[in-house]
Formats: sequence, C-alpha cells, structure tokens
Amino acid sequence: MGVSDVICALQRNPGVAAGLVVFALLSNVALLLVDDAVRTILSLFLLAPILLAALAFGWLGGLLLAVLCSALLSPLVFPGLLEGSAMLPLDWVDWGIKSIWFVVIALLVGLLAGNARDMVGQINRLRGTDPLTGMPDLTGARKHLELLLSSNAGGAGEDIHVTQIQVTNYNQLKTLIGVRRTEEIMGQLCQRIMAVMPPDAHVNRSEPDLFTVVFAGSGTVPVKQQFKRLQEVSDAPYEVDGMQVFTDLVAGSASSPRGGASAERLLAGAREQMTVRGRRRGGGLDGGMTFIDGGPANLDLLGEVGRAIEKGEIRVVYQPVLDLRTRAFVQLEALARWNHPTRGLVPPSKFIPLLEQSDVVHEFTRWMIQEAINRVAEWRALGQSLTVSVNLTPRNLMDRTLLQEIPPMLEKGGVSRDALGLEISEQVIMSLKGAQLERMRELKSLGVRCAVDSFVGNRVPLTHLRTLPVDTIKLDVARLCDDNGRLKDAETSRIIVQMAHDLGLEVMASGVENPVQMKEFIALGCDLIQGFLVARPLEADKVAAVLGNAEGHRLELTDTVTPGTALSHAPPAAG
Repeated sequence: MGVSDVICALQRNPGVAAGLVVFALLSNVALLLVDDAVRTILSLFLLAPILLAALAFGWLGGLLLAVLCSALLSPLVFPGLLEGSAMLPLDWVDWGIKSIWFVVIALLVGLLAGNARDMVGQINRLRGTDPLTGMPDLTGARKHLELLLSSNAGGAGEDIHVTQIQVTNYNQLKTLIGVRRTEEIMGQLCQRIMAVMPPDAHVNRSEPDLFTVVFAGSGTVPVKQQFKRLQEVSDAPYEVDGMQVFTDLVAGSASSPRGGASAERLLAGAREQMTVRGRRRGGGLDGGMTFIDGGPANLDLLGEVGRAIEKGEIRVVYQPVLDLRTRAFVQLEALARWNHPTRGLVPPSKFIPLLEQSDVVHEFTRWMIQEAINRVAEWRALGQSLTVSVNLTPRNLMDRTLLQEIPPMLEKGGVSRDALGLEISEQVIMSLKGAQLERMRELKSLGVRCAVDSFVGNRVPLTHLRTLPVDTIKLDVARLCDDNGRLKDAETSRIIVQMAHDLGLEVMASGVENPVQMKEFIALGCDLIQGFLVARPLEADKVAAVLGNAEGHRLELTDTVTPGTALSHAPPAAG
C-alpha cells in the first residue's frame, strides 16, 4: 500500500481519521506531563496528530491542530500545570520556533495531501479513458456493454449493438503529417463518429486506430443506418496546412438481445466482421495501401505535385501490351514518372501512395486521363488505332464526379470511348457498389474498357466477375510465379484462364520479365502479354515513332529489351 492509498483511506473514512487524530493527540499530551528534562524532546511527538489531521482533512485540518498543539506547549500553560516551574525568555523562543514549525508542517502536508487526492481522482477518471481524446477505452466499453446486456431497462425486442471502426490508413497518416496532427484528426474523427451515432451511444477509442461503439436499438435497421453514415464520415476530408487529407474507415458489427451473448463474444464478433470487410475491400487491414516512408518531408513532396505537373517534371510514359493473337501492339498502359529537380527520380511507389492520402489524387488522375486522351487523339490522327488504359485508385472511386466527367472529356478530345481503358486492382474491385458501380456499368455500356489489375483470383470469385463491368483480367505474374519463373499452382491458374474465357473476358499476363514466365503464360492460353521482356515503358513521342508502320513496330519494340523476346515464343499470327 502506497502513501496515496493511505491518504485515500483516511479521506474516505473521516470518522476513523478523527478518532485516530484524537487518540494520537491525547497520547502525546500525556507525554507533556513528564519531567522538564525530556519534555522538549517528547513535544515533537505532537507532530503525529498534526500529520494525521493534515493527511485526512487537508491543510485546514492540519492548521487547526497545529494551533491547538502550539497552545498546549505554551509557557503560559505548563507553569500552571507543573508546580515550581519557572517561565524563562528562552521558553518563549523555543515555543515560537515549535509553533512555526507545526504550522509549516501542517500547511505543507495538507497541501500535498490535497494534490495527491486530486491526482488519484484524475487517475481514476483517466482509468478506462483514452488520454489523447478523453474518450473511454476498451475497458470502459466492456463495462458499459456488460451493463447494457444485464439491464432490463430496454424495451421489448431491443438488441445491443457493437460496432468497431478501424482507421486503415492510420500509420500512413502518422508518417505523412506527423503524430501530433494525426492525433488532432483522430480527435475530430471521434466527434464526427459521435455525431452520427444515436444520442445514447457509448463511443470509445479502443486502440490508436480503432473505435468501438456500443448502443441499444431495435432490429438491424439502426446498424445499417450507422454504416451509411460512417461512409459519409469516411468521405469527408480534414484540413491540414491548406491541404485535404482523408481517413479510410472499415467497420464491422455484432448484435445480441439483452441477456444473450457475453460482452467478450460481441466484441470479438464485431472485430471479426470488421476484419472480413477490410480484407474484401482492400486485401488486408491496411486497405491495400502501400506503406509510406520518408518522414515529414512527404508533406512537402505532396504539396509539390501541382507545381511538378505544371512544370513538366511529372510525365506520362506508355508501356505497350502485346496481343498474342495478332502479334501486334494495340494497347498501352499510361504510367507516371516524376523527375524531381532536387530529389532526382521519385518512383511511383513513393508518390502515388502519398497522393492517395489526399484530395490531390483526384486532380492527378484527371490530368493522367486528359494526357492519355490527348495522346490517343494524336496517334489516331496518324492512323494508329491504340487503346490507352489509366489506373484508378481507391480514392478515385469515392469521387462522385470523376467517372461522370470521363465521357465529356473523350468527346471534347474527339476520341471514341473504346480508346480509353480504366484499371482497378483486384483488392479494390470488390468495393465497387452503389453509385460507383452503376457509373462503371454505364461507362462500359458506352464503350469504355475496364480491367481488373493485379489479379491472382483469391479475392474476387471469378463467378462474381460476371456481375462486374470488366472486360479484362490482368494476372499478376510476380505473385503467381516462383523465383524460377514457374507457376506456383499451374492447375489453378489454368482454371482461372479458362473460366475467364468462358465469361467472355480477355486475359493478360502482366509483369512478364523472363522467357520462362513467357512460356508459362502462353501455355495457359493468355490473350495479352505485358512486361519488360516484351517492351519497357516508352516516352510518348517515341511511341509515335516506333509504331509508325504496322509491319515494323513489333520487332523494333522487342529489340529494345534483352534478347529472347516474346515474339520468338508467340504463336503464328492468326489467318
């Protein structure tokens, strides 16, 4: 037991504390009746009741007892009590020193006891509370949940709901804008979550990136409503140094009637649902995002994107795609490259994830699409029927206007709609729903092509692709092959290709870098091949030159890479 525990025990039991003070005082007064030779020393024992009073009743209680003890030691008192005693000037000096000492000790101990009491109270208030946001932590949520489950105060048919909400880009935000600003955003997010929850909802921050909400409601309708509102919270940006950043949220929920499941089971169920939804949406709890490194300089780098586009530091290169059926290059993928004046070449793996954390990604993607449209218009004017695909990020799919702007952009550029392709990763394709899904279907009906990028078949069931507006699946060669270039599971890969063809989809092998991989995917029956073995990304002006004639461009493209080109393995041209 510590000193703070003793202080709390005395203050919680004032009757016992007062009894101890009186007992100590009377015991020490008895000591004052002994011989003068030891009275001075024994008088110091009067500090005991003074300390007890100060600890139990604060500085005021200690001060009152210090005055009482000082009066008992007064030279005016003891001469009358002790026969034959003489009152000397030194007695007054000694009494004055002791009186001052008693008062000082009483005040100091009383003040310290008061501070200790306040500190213990603060600790008790923070126990079960997140210190950064002031919200209850998981312990507080568990206690509140147990109380609701055991209570009979609710109406008939009322269930207890637990919703867990994870900020999947929490670590990225910390690296991008710093810990302090991220915690400020978490505080704002707490307020936004509380605003969309029922008034009696218990909202807590269970972990740095996790919030738990406990509330009572009838049926499952309240939960569905909260999920819809939470999506609106996720879509709303936060202002940081004049820039907008976002929080990516994934949520899961579990419900039980009062007196049904235990608190632990409900919490575990909500977390399991959250985990499943997170994996469906983004291939993991990180939402499929690439981890960002580089420290606070990232924010400066992000702020330079607009200037870099204007000054031509960011340019678009185009990687050709070989059609194995015709042995012709008729498709290109638009890729961004950034040649920074001081940092040198900034790889896409560094600045694209940065863009994804802010609203800058919308401006950047619009610019990429417009660049692709402009180039396609130039090439088609020269008689080259090329299709260019542009990658869409998860954040782009949340932009309510981007997909609507694509047809007018194509019309303004004088380019047919089948000249543009959109690529969405397998990790993200399952998140297409509602207005975004309908808009993608509309674009496909208008002729805009759509491909599922980085496909390995373990996140999107092939039968589900039938319901999605896609034309092509791009097999991820690096993930499907071992270090020697051989397929890890050739039979499963063959079934994927066969089922895709049965669904009327084209199959592209993306990322082919050596002849072994080339042979493997040709044997599978892939329609298209893309990768460094086939052709490296080309500058826009070089594409026009290389693809200048229909007969010579194939050999020239493959001659730009290492010997052992794709065309040597390709089947003869059809017809």
